[in-house]
Amino acid sequence: MTITITFVPKGALHYSCVAFCNISCSEERLALTLAGEGIGPKAMLSQNELPIGNKFVGEVFETTITFENRGEIECKYERLPNERNMGKMFSFENDKGTLQVGKRQAITVRFCSTIPGEFKETFRFRLEGSTDLESLLCYGHVIAPTFSFS
Repeated sequence: MTITITFVPKGALHYSCVAFCNISCSEERLALTLAGEGIGPKAMLSQNELPIGNKFVGEVFETTITFENRGEIECKYERLPNERNMGKMFSFENDKGTLQVGKRQAITVRFCSTIPGEFKETFRFRLEGSTDLESLLCYGHVIAPTFSFS
């Protein structure tokens, strides 16, 4: 006799339950403890830090990073909002989507600030079904315009 049990976790959690098996010619049921660990999606950014350097007020900086699914299941991801002053100076393309197993997605990062000063902003990406977040730290310095008269 073969019994097949299929485990399909909904997220990266520990699962456990007890199943009972009725056996003919026995009054007692046989208890079977089932346990499993859901691993969730495994996607990674191509880099976790993005040095932007010195940029002038109003100067546009643009680059591309990559999100790659290195897991065994599809990965739905989305960038979480960053409402800080300098966080609002960033824009992203393809910052939400679904990655099939082994696939990559280019994400365009744009920065253009109207505020001079140092900045260090962290952007987080949520992976559906995972308790982990992927993070991208962007840092640099925005320089005010300079004038010289002669």
